[in-house]
Amino acid sequence: MPQSKTVMVDENDEIVHPEGLQVPVVFKNQSLLGTQGIGSCVMNIGVGVWSGYPSNAEPTGQIGIQTGINEITIQGIFKTTGLTVASKYYVGLNQLPTDTPPSGSGEFVVPIGFALDAETLVINTTQTYIELA
Repeated sequence: MPQSKTVMVDENDEIVHPEGLQVPVVFKNQSLLGTQGIGSCVMNIGVGVWSGYPSNAEPTGQIGIQTGINEITIQGIFKTTGLTVASKYYVGLNQLPTDTPPSGSGEFVVPIGFALDAETLVINTTQTYIELA
């Protein structure tokens, strides 16, 4: 039987080697406002408070993924389905992760991670984004 392995990446989507392995960053017992539910992109808007985040709004706080009831992950693994293997993922206009970067005027390209396989999203949010003119 094959071994299961965890892979982490840095802010440039480069794999972090074991000696520099980053630990998951998960916030529990958080308040969530206006989200699509588990798997949706959220932004921190205050201490312990997160709101649904679409790509047509400038990010003013830390971006994360709702990975459980009252749980936000900004770095770690999220198990889901239907991912495009080896694709980078971004915040989508509908608050959900997408492998198609935003392209409309006034939208923001906010990377959130990549698909390790069809069911594993490696979350690695940063404060880096690009506003499209």
